[in-house]
Amino acid sequence: MKKILIRTPQCEIDFDNICNKEYQKINSLMNLIEKEFDTDMNQHPDIRHEILDISNFIKRLPTMISEVV
Repeated sequence: MKKILIRTPQCEIDFDNICNKEYQKINSLMNLIEKEFDTDMNQHPDIRHEILDISNFIKRLPTMISEVV
């Protein structure tokens, strides 16, 4: 499979890498929410579920791409 490069204002980055970075940032967001609001995300299952859904989707994106046009 060919690498997909994403051009940003700073550089070009491999699509796999950018997805991995965004996956980690979204998961970190959950930790920030817990700290900022002094809560446990397990007490907010709907919000936790949505954040994890987005996170997991981003993580799977590189394997979901079948063809680049």
